[in-house]
Amino acid sequence: MIGKEVFSSNLRKFMARDKMSQVQLAQRLGVTKAAVSYWYNGRSVPQVSVVQDMARIFCCTVDDLISSTVDLPSGSAEERLIYIFRQLSP
Repeated sequence: MIGKEVFSSNLRKFMARDKMSQVQLAQRLGVTKAAVSYWYNGRSVPQVSVVQDMARIFCCTVDDLISSTVDLPSGSAEERLIYIFRQLSP
């Protein structure tokens, strides 16, 4: 189970890094702004399929969104994809 507070904290970090508003994220995910607000404020967590979509949007791994220890990748989208590849490689 995903911890609400941990997920909320990580979501805030990724949204701030990408300068993305709750409305923008809701539009990209095809959900309501209210749903994003609940996740953002730690009231609930999204379904796993939505977390996977978020990982694609933020160019990070699912673990980056749900883990309590996040090494927030920064830089260009290309640099973030390289980061993901390295995380997935044995």
